Amino acid sequence: MHANLFNHTFTYLVTVLKKDKLKIIFWLLGISFFVVAVGHAYPALFPDQAELIGLAEAMRNPMMVAMFGPVYDPENYTIAQALGNQMLIFSMMFSAIMSIFIVSKMTRGDEEEGILELIQSLPVGRLTQTGVTVILIVFMNIILALLIGFGLALIPEDSITVVGSLTYGFSIGATGILMGAITLILAQLFENNRTVMGMSFLVLGVMYLLRGMGDLSENILVWLMPLNWPARVEVYINNYNELNVLTLGVSFVLFAVGCYLNLRRDLEAGMFAQKPGKTAASKVLKTPTGFVLRLLKAGLIAWIVTLFILGLTYGSIFGDLDTFIEGSDIFEQMLPGGEYPLNVQFMSVIMMVVALTAGIGPIMFLNRLATEEKKNHTEHLYARALSRTRLLSIFTVTALISNALLLFIGSLGLIMGVQVSMDEPIGSLQILQAGFAYLPALWFMIGLGVLLIGFLPQKTSIIWIYFVYAFFAVYLGNVINLPAFFSYLTPYGFIDQLPIDAFRILPTVIILTLTAIMVALGYVGYIKRDLKG
Repeated sequence: MHANLFNHTFTYLVTVLKKDKLKIIFWLLGISFFVVAVGHAYPALFPDQAELIGLAEAMRNPMMVAMFGPVYDPENYTIAQALGNQMLIFSMMFSAIMSIFIVSKMTRGDEEEGILELIQSLPVGRLTQTGVTVILIVFMNIILALLIGFGLALIPEDSITVVGSLTYGFSIGATGILMGAITLILAQLFENNRTVMGMSFLVLGVMYLLRGMGDLSENILVWLMPLNWPARVEVYINNYNELNVLTLGVSFVLFAVGCYLNLRRDLEAGMFAQKPGKTAASKVLKTPTGFVLRLLKAGLIAWIVTLFILGLTYGSIFGDLDTFIEGSDIFEQMLPGGEYPLNVQFMSVIMMVVALTAGIGPIMFLNRLATEEKKNHTEHLYARALSRTRLLSIFTVTALISNALLLFIGSLGLIMGVQVSMDEPIGSLQILQAGFAYLPALWFMIGLGVLLIGFLPQKTSIIWIYFVYAFFAVYLGNVINLPAFFSYLTPYGFIDQLPIDAFRILPTVIILTLTAIMVALGYVGYIKRDLKG
C-alpha cells in the first residue's frame, strides 16, 4: 500500500528534470557562483592581521551580532573566520529562498494550475508529486553544498580548510532542506500559492529575527530556532557538523509530516479553509485599478518591508565604516574616490545596491500581467468593457510608481540607520538625491519589460538575465577590473553617483526618452498581437 502511494516516482522525477533542467541549473550555478566568488575575494579584502583583529571588534557590535551572529575566538581572527562570520548566514538565506520557490511551485503552484490533477489521472501514486518534490529539493541542496564547499576549498588561503569549506556548504544545504520541509507543510495548510510563499517567507523572517535576539542575549532562543543550528557550527574553527545532522533529522521529520497532511486533505483544498470573502466587492475592487492593486498588494507590502530593512541594515554599518574599508584594496576599488569623505563615497555605492534591489519588485509586478495572460485569466477581463490599453497602463503606472516608492523606502531606512550609527550623520537630502538619481534607470527596465510583454510575452524572463548582467557589470565591474564599456551596455552605467559626480541632465533625458519609446512600442505590440495562453 505504501509503495503504491509513490508509484512511478522516479519516472516522474526524470520528467521533471527534463522540464525544469534550465531552472535547476540557473539556481544552483547562480547561488554557488556568487558565494564562491565572494569567498575568493576575501584574502584580498583583509591582507593584514591587524585589520582582521579590528574587524573582529567591529563585528562584536550588538547590531552586527544580530545581523551576522556571534564572533568566535576574536583574538585569533582569520580570513576564514571573517568569511564564515560575515557570509554564512546570508548564504544560508539564498538556499532557503531557492527551496521556498521550488517547493511552493511544485506543490501548491502546480495544484492551482491544474497540473497535479492531470498527473494524478495517470497511474501514479497519491504522493508521487510530493515524493518527487522532496527528492528534488534534497538533491539540489546536496549538489549546492558540494559546489560551494569544493569551490571555497580552492581559495589559496591557509586558514580556509577543506573540512571547513565543506562544513560551510553543508550548513547552506541543510538550511535549504529545512526550509523546503517547512514550505511543504505550509503547502498542505493553505489553499493558494501566494499564501504559501508569503507564509514561508514570514516563517523565514521570524526565525531570522528570533535567531538574532538569541545571539544577542545567548538565551534559549539560540537553540529553539532550527535556522540557528547550521549557523552555530563555528565554521572554520570547530566545524560542529552534528548541528547540521540535527537540522537534517528535523527536516526529514517535517517532510514526513507534510506527506501525512497531504494524504489527509482533498485536492485543491487546504487544512485551513480559506476565509470566505465579502458577499459584495467594494467599489474600489470593482474598478480595474483596484483589482490590480489587490493582486499586487501582498507583494508590494513585502518589498516595502524588505527595502526598509535593507536600508536600515546598511545604515547601521556606517558607525564602524573605517574598520571595514581602510586599507582594503577591494573596497577602495569599489569607491568612486575624490575629495569627499569616506562615508559619503561609501553611501554612493550603497545607494546603487539599494536602487538595484528596489527595481526587482516593480519588474515582478509588471510581469504579473504576462503571467495572468499565460493562465488565460486576462480573457475574462477583456470579455468586459475593458481595453488592453487601459489594463497595460494600470500595470505600467503601478510599476513606475512602486519604483519611486521602494526607492524612497530604501533611502529612508538608510537615513535612519545612518542617523543612529553615526555621531555626525550624512545629510538626509544628500542620501535622497543619491537614491533618486537612479530612478530613470529603474524606469528604463520597466520600459524594457513593457516592450517584452508587447512582442515576446512568453519570454519576459529575458529581463532577469539583463538585470543580473547589469548588477555584475555595474556593481562588481570595478572589483574585477571590467572595462567601462560593459557597464555602458546598461542604463545604470550612465547614472551619476551623487554627490561624488556632478549631475548631468543629458544622460537622464536620453534614458527617459528611450524608456518612452520602448513603452510606446510595447503598447503597439500588445494591442495588435493575439493573447497567449
